[in-house]
Amino acid sequence: MKQVVRSVLAACLAISFGAGSAAAQMPGLSPADSKELASYRLSMDTATKVHNAMKSLIVEAKKDPKVQALMKTEAAIEALEKKEELTDAESERLDKLREERDQQKEIVEETVFGGADAGKGDSLDAIEAEIKSHPVAAAALNSAGVSPREYARFMMSAVMAGLVAGFQQSGVMKELPKELQGIPAENIKFMQEHGAELEQMQKELAALSKGMS
Repeated sequence: MKQVVRSVLAACLAISFGAGSAAAQMPGLSPADSKELASYRLSMDTATKVHNAMKSLIVEAKKDPKVQALMKTEAAIEALEKKEELTDAESERLDKLREERDQQKEIVEETVFGGADAGKGDSLDAIEAEIKSHPVAAAALNSAGVSPREYARFMMSAVMAGLVAGFQQSGVMKELPKELQGIPAENIKFMQEHGAELEQMQKELAALSKGMS
């Protein structure tokens, strides 16, 4: 589940190819993925569905006792770190809490979020397989009307178009280099026009997942 949350947080802030450039292949993507993403278009309808699924996923994860224990430790650490000065006893307690948090994070990552290697999928098939391997994640997406494959296409498209949109708006990139010309103008425009809405979604997810590390 952790890979789902992290991916959404990234994509809502920020890979796809234009119909007229279906033969183009982005670095790191297979010809098959390039071809499939060539016809994919981003929409607020799908973004909203994914966002709702992620909210459900985070809420469900927070019911797990191990996640609750981690959040309690995080809160205790935050309270101590806000103090201007700590007594020796408080400093010692803070150190112990941080050690405890690290141990809890490892347990949560392995037993709740699928392990340290989760979220490293670099293809549509890999991302889809990761989602399907986590019943709760798959169920959350299904309840929102999004298939694991649709989620994979949405995430890759949003990230790629979002990066280009960001570079263009900052003035770093005036023209797309040859290897990026397959990204459809529609997706780049979508990320530019809906940036504020997507950022708000990201903030909502971040607030909802606070303390989950």
